[in-house]
Amino acid sequence: MSANDGSPFLSVMIPTWNPHPVYLERAIRSALDQLTIGDEVEIALVDDCSTRFAPRAFLDELGIDGVAVHRDAVHRGLAGTWNACVAAARGRWVHLLHQDDFVLPGFYRAIRRGIEREPTVAAAFCTSRFVDADGVGWIPTHNRDVAPGILEDWQRHVFEQLSIQCSAMVVRRDVYETLGGFSAKFRYALDWDMWKRIAVRYPIWHHPEPLACYRMHSASETARQRADGTHLEEIFRSIDHSAALLPPGVADEVTRRARSHYSVFAAESALTVLRSGGSWADVARQLRIGRNATSTAEIIAAIAKATARSALRLLTRWQRVDASTSST
Repeated sequence: MSANDGSPFLSVMIPTWNPHPVYLERAIRSALDQLTIGDEVEIALVDDCSTRFAPRAFLDELGIDGVAVHRDAVHRGLAGTWNACVAAARGRWVHLLHQDDFVLPGFYRAIRRGIEREPTVAAAFCTSRFVDADGVGWIPTHNRDVAPGILEDWQRHVFEQLSIQCSAMVVRRDVYETLGGFSAKFRYALDWDMWKRIAVRYPIWHHPEPLACYRMHSASETARQRADGTHLEEIFRSIDHSAALLPPGVADEVTRRARSHYSVFAAESALTVLRSGGSWADVARQLRIGRNATSTAEIIAAIAKATARSALRLLTRWQRVDASTSST
């Protein structure tokens, strides 16, 4: 159903900057396989002045028609490009689909069903599946396995331990505009900052199926920040920054729980750096950031918990490989 002003229902905006061509093609086709470009839907690439990528030529080479292209004359960075996506979008709802990520069959149908069932919501998201460079995936254990509906425990799942990836989230365009867009104060946590600002003011719909995929690979900007610990500094800064959004009594407890949860994340991040051949200095730095945000005792407990989680995840993936091998 289109708005009275004739605008599309949905804008799928794909921000790009020197993308991996295979990953980007997967992102575009994952949307095109489910949507028909026309009066109801627009799909566009919004390029942040790439130095090694020509978006229109890329689309022409793949024989993809109907996808619009917006290209900045200067490099704006993440917040600037995401805000440019919102500004260029004509739809009432906006899906920011990152160049490395993709959605699975049924994503847009499930999200629209939720939006139409609860027209008061400002945003809708589904559970995310994390995938590696080869597309092998797993589902984070903290995601909710419940019936579709409005996210009631939003303080836990938005403020304390984020379970919303950008590729899984669709937001009403006027909400982005009302809140002033993504903040340039953040590079790693700018989506988290936005989801928190949305959650304190509006209801959010959640669909429990893992229909959106967040790709993790060594060449991404996220991987670079995770290698040197920049992401951890920003995570804990974001926790402190967003405390002002909550009532004082609630903010103290939510902040404490968030710091505790992300101390485990810091330990997991340090273990990841260690397994990938990173320096001991980087490992120590990440553990130090986690310890400074909580306590020495809590970071020791976090290391133990992160090690157990890592071992369980590895065992699960081995079992999947064995099952796949046995069936061939």
